[in-house]
Formats: sequence, C-alpha cells, structure tokens
Amino acid sequence: MSKKKKSVVNLPTHILEQQATQQLADSSYKEAIESYKQLLRQEDREEWRSALATAYLERAKSFAYKRMYKEATVFWENRATLCNDQTALDLYILWLIRAGRHIRAARLYNESVAQLAESEIHRQLLTWFALLMLTNHEEIKELFSTDTLLFRHYQIIFSALQAYCQGDDTSADVFLKQLSFHSPYRDFRFILKALILFERDQQGANRVLAQIPSDSPFSYFNQLIQTIINPNEKLWDVLAQSGPHEQALLACLKGWDKAQLKTILALRLAVKRANSKTTFGTILAHRHLLGESYSQKFCLALLPDHIVGIKDYQKAFGDLPLFEQERIAALSEERKQRFEMVEKHWRKCISILERNLQEGDNALKIALIFRHLVEGAKRYTEESNERNSRLMLQDLEHSLTFDPSDKATYIELITTYKEMEDDKNYQKWVEAAVLQFPKDSEILMMAIGAARYKKAFKKATKLANALLQVDPINVRARQILLSSHLAHAYKLIKSGKYDLARKELTQAAGLERENQRSGIVSIVQGLLEWQNKQEEIAIRLLSEGIQQAGYNLKAYLHLLVEATRLDIDVEPIFKLLPFFKLSKFRPPLSKSKLKFPLPERQDVLSLITALNSYQEDGIQFLPNVLEYLKSSLEKVNCQEFSQDELTRICQCFEKMGAYSLSKHYANKALSRWADAPAFVYYRVYAEVEGNIDAISEKDFDRLEKALERSRRDGDKRSAMLIADFLMQSLKNQRLEEFFDELNDSEDESEIDEEQIKKLIEQLKKAGLELPEPPTGPQRRNRKKR
Repeated sequence: MSKKKKSVVNLPTHILEQQATQQLADSSYKEAIESYKQLLRQEDREEWRSALATAYLERAKSFAYKRMYKEATVFWENRATLCNDQTALDLYILWLIRAGRHIRAARLYNESVAQLAESEIHRQLLTWFALLMLTNHEEIKELFSTDTLLFRHYQIIFSALQAYCQGDDTSADVFLKQLSFHSPYRDFRFILKALILFERDQQGANRVLAQIPSDSPFSYFNQLIQTIINPNEKLWDVLAQSGPHEQALLACLKGWDKAQLKTILALRLAVKRANSKTTFGTILAHRHLLGESYSQKFCLALLPDHIVGIKDYQKAFGDLPLFEQERIAALSEERKQRFEMVEKHWRKCISILERNLQEGDNALKIALIFRHLVEGAKRYTEESNERNSRLMLQDLEHSLTFDPSDKATYIELITTYKEMEDDKNYQKWVEAAVLQFPKDSEILMMAIGAARYKKAFKKATKLANALLQVDPINVRARQILLSSHLAHAYKLIKSGKYDLARKELTQAAGLERENQRSGIVSIVQGLLEWQNKQEEIAIRLLSEGIQQAGYNLKAYLHLLVEATRLDIDVEPIFKLLPFFKLSKFRPPLSKSKLKFPLPERQDVLSLITALNSYQEDGIQFLPNVLEYLKSSLEKVNCQEFSQDELTRICQCFEKMGAYSLSKHYANKALSRWADAPAFVYYRVYAEVEGNIDAISEKDFDRLEKALERSRRDGDKRSAMLIADFLMQSLKNQRLEEFFDELNDSEDESEIDEEQIKKLIEQLKKAGLELPEPPTGPQRRNRKKR
C-alpha cells in the first residue's frame, strides 16, 4: 500500500518565506525544497527559484557525501529542470561516473570541455576517465579522440604496462618518464613504478606510493599493491574481500599458481571459522604445497585444541615423543580449565625431562614448567589457603634449582614470605637473591628493607653503601643509609656508648648536602650531648637543628620525636632554648604551657609530610607528641587550605589516632564545603574514635547520605572510606544475630554443630576474622538475656 503524502498546511506567504529561509539556513534541505516549491506555486520569483536551486544542490551533495551517487544525480537533474540551473556540472559528471553512468558522463564532459577547464575537480575527472580506460571500458575510449591528452597518455602508459608484463623494466621505466606530473595517469604511473621497485627496494616503493592521494581514483589499487609490498595479516582479509581479478593479480605478484591460491583461500576460510579441526585438516590436506616442515609445526601447535588429531598427526609426520604427548595433554586440559589434570600432565613432563637433565635446555624447561604451574594455580584454584600457598612456593623454589638466574622468581618468593610473616624464609631468599644479583639495585633495596626489618642496622648500612656504589645518585639509598646510621646511633646512645654514636652521626651528617640539611642529625647530636651532661654544646646543636629544619612546627616535631625515641624528657630542654618563649612558666612544665610559633599554611603541610614519614617508619607515640603542638595547630587559619590539602590533613590525623585534631580540621572544612562526603566521614569517625558501635543514629544517617552523594559525584575514595566504616556495623550485627540464635536455644541438644560451622563461614565471608569452628562439643553455658 503506497504511503499517503502529507497534506501541506497553507501558510501566509510571508510566514512561509520566513520558514523556507530558516530551513535553508538550518541545512534542512528536504523541507526547504518543499517550502520553496510551494512558494513558487503562488508566485514565480527569481530569488525563490535561486534558493530552491541552492537547496537542491546541497541536498545532492549530502547524498554524494553518503556515497549515494545515483540519488545525487537525480537531485541535480531535478534542479536543472525546475530551476534552469546547470552550475556545478563538474560535480554532476563526477557523480555520474561514481554511479556507473560512464557513457553519459563522458559525452557530457566532451560537450562541456571548455567550460570544465577551470573546474577545481577537472584533474580528478580526467583521472577517473583514465581509470576507466585502463580497466577495459572500450566504449569510453571510443568517445575520446586520439589527439586528446587522455588518449595520447593512455597509449604511453599501456606501452609501459606491456613492457612490465614482459619483464622489461628498463623499457617500462623509459615509457613512464614520458608522462608529465600533471598526466591523468600520474597515480597509476606511481603504482607501476612501485611494482618495478619493490623486489629490490621496498622502502623506495613505499615512498613512491605515498605520493598517491587518499581520494585518488587509484587509491584502492594503491592499497592492494601496498598489501603485497608490506605483507602482514591484512593480506588475508584483502584476499578474502577481493574479487577474482584482484585475487589473480595478488597471486601473480606473490608468485602463487592457481593451486596455491586455492589452498590459501581455503586456509583463510578455515581460520576465519576459528575451527581447529577444520584448520588442522586443511593444513594436512595441502601440506605438499605448504611444505612438510611448516605444516608439521602448524599442526603441532593446533593439537592442544584438537587433541583427537594426534593419530592423524603421527600418521603424517611420525611418532610424537612422550614429553610432547604429555605437554599437549596438559595444554589441552588448560583449555578446559581442569587444573588437577593440568598439574598431573605437567608433573609427568618434569619427570620425563629429569631423566635427561643434561640434554639441551631440559633444566630450563623444568624451571619454566614449575613457574607455569604456579601461574596456573593462581588462575584456576578457587580455594586460596596456606597449604596451596606453600605448594606454590615450593614449586617456585624448585624452579630456582634448575634456573637460578630468574630475578622475578626471587622477588615473588621474597614478597610472598614477607606478606606471610615467615621471617625465616623471607630472610633466606633475600640472602639468596643478593648472592645471585649482588649489583642489582632492586634486589639490594629489598635486602636493605629486610636488614632494617630485623634491626640489623650495620648490615643495612653495608648494603646501602653497596647500592650507592652501583647507583651513586639513588636518593632512596642515601636516605636509607642516613636512617641506618641514625638507627644505630640511637642504640649506642641508649647503651651509653657516646663516642661510637658520635661517629655514626658524623657519617650520617656527611650524607646530607650542606644546603639541604633536615636538622634531624643536628638534633640527635644535641640530644646525645644532653645525655652526656654537655648542656651548652647540646643547646647549641639543638638550636642549629631547629633552624636547619625551618624553625617551624616541623622542627619542633623532630625534636619531640627524637627525644621520645631516646627516652629523654624534653621539657627541661625547651626551657633552655634561647628563642623559645614561655608563658607564665611554673615548674613542672606542662604541655599546655608551651607556646610554639603560630604556623602558616606551608608549615602545616610540611608538618603533615613529616608525620606521614614517621608513621611509615612505625612510630607509635605520635599522638602523645602532638599534644605539645595541638594548641598551635588549632589556631591555624584554615581558609588558606584547598579542599585536597584539608583532606590530607584529616587523613593524617585520623590514621595516627589524633582524633581531636582530625575532628577540628573536618569541622573547619565542613564550614566551607557543607556536607562534603570526605569531611563528614572524618568528622563522624573522629567523634566515635573509630568505634562504629558508638555512633548515633543521626551520624549514621549523615554517613549514609554522604555515601550516596559520593557515589553520585564519582568520589570513589570517599565512597570506599564510608562504605568500609559502615560495613563494620553490618559485620557486628551479623555476629550479634549469630549469638542470639545460639542463646535462643534452651536445650544444647537442639544446637546443630553443622549449622554453627556454616554460620561462622558466612561471617568469615563477610570479612570477620574468626577462629576455625570447634571440632568437639566444647560449649560454655551462657545466660539467657
């Protein structure tokens, strides 16, 4: 049933004209055509007819842009008829060619050749006609006289092509040189030149082809030739998508006969179907063309996906060694994700290789199989427990027996044993790694960490020095070496070995640049002299250290931390510092009586960096130290901080348990950014000091709203913090329900032990760390609530 035409609303002429003008301006050419046609029915105005011609032409161009050339020609023809406008004739001829109306295009070109001479696409039109003449369109040749440039150059390029086909590259090159740069056959000249070059000068051929524009009529031909010159996986796709003529050309240029081309296309089809069985069968069937060696390797690689083809493989290429049979079986089981069978076959492979350990690279193969088993266990083993972890670690250790040069395996062993808190094996493999890689920066850094972990500061110092010999500009190594000297100095000071401690501190000072001293070394030197009753020297050194550190809160933090490390009472020291002011001093000195400089924004951020560094070093007494600085920190002008900076400050104080300061800065932040999720969290967390059970319903609701807002705003970090904190409430609730269920049973015989075990497992999955469920009837009577 044909569609009914929409009825046209009869609008006043001035409104219809405004509508048509707006539609043309908005590129709504279809609607504009209808509006102007309606206007012209009312009155024949030249301006409306001109606008209609514009709308028709733009509509035709839009179809051509979509490669709908037939439709484009129809709109141009309607425009010519209705508007008596034949401008853009060059575009019309181009669209006729692209639409396959070659004869009409050629005739029209010949009739209007003088008019088209100034066209911007005149050269493109001639190139299209050149392509048609080269592709056996005899009717086109007949329409151009023999004295035209198009015909004369056709005879030259045809002679060059004949010479190339006869293998006479010299003559072909002579003919090509007769064609000027402005010849309609210029792009084909580049292609023929590249074909002459590519066997002896591939780069030269590519440079020639690069001169062909992407919109050239010869661009498709150019892509075909580039596929031959630069063979890759695209060749398969081009072959499959090309017609028989293009396939024959490609096969000829590659030197394939018809049988080989047929084989290659069959292989392409088999690979495209992703069917190992079909591919395997195709390779076997055509191995006489592909070559025995290549076919054997290809079929061997396919066997894990087509294991039933082993018999056909052995029939064609001979028996497989036992190792290969087990290897293929292992890979086949991996495809099916059956790890127990995978492990069985790989371990058989290891046993076979161990019988001939000295042969070839069998030792390396064994090591690689052990490592492959570990990777497989990680990927396929659902249950992660200590037993499985130990088995994987054993395999990694065994792999180093056969290949002790694999650095990654040492690192994995060291990292895993450290995470498992297995200190003995952790230290053992660090030592083994250093023996194997004595000059490797990464291994030496790990060894330094291990030495510091067991407080072997002398060893850490020795290793840091070794690292600096390998990498003199390693900043981290220099810092570790300095820290090791300081750590050793602490031990010596506490033992009263002041002379030895001075030597350590002198070496530590030597590691700092003169203009970049942190002040810590000078402060520790001063504290040493204080312990040694050298008060005057001590105060001088401490004053120097505080000045080097910046004479700010960070400087006093260093003094407080280092004094606490050495169990030295700091308050008498503050009394004697020359630039330290006291307010109404009355012994004994209290923390609230100390007046520190009022910090500015950068001072606080510097202090936070220092606090984070101390936390990383495992300092536990930071909240006590901060009591001295609390008064000054609470007087800071928080308006100077950005939102990210205040987040860092709250995070630092929350992490170390300085809840009052975390709450103070969170409140200041909320006064500027009301209901910001991160600060709502830090405010509530500090209020209950991290105890979810102490939270009020009002604060719980605030956290839930903050969680919702953070998720909506894409604030993943705040969402994670809040969600983790709220999750603790859910875990505690599940635990309470669990015990309520036990208490509700008056008769112990009603309690199902299996049910208890299931409940405990559920709680563990929720994230609670619980002991293993009891194996015997060990119960304790609980009073009913």
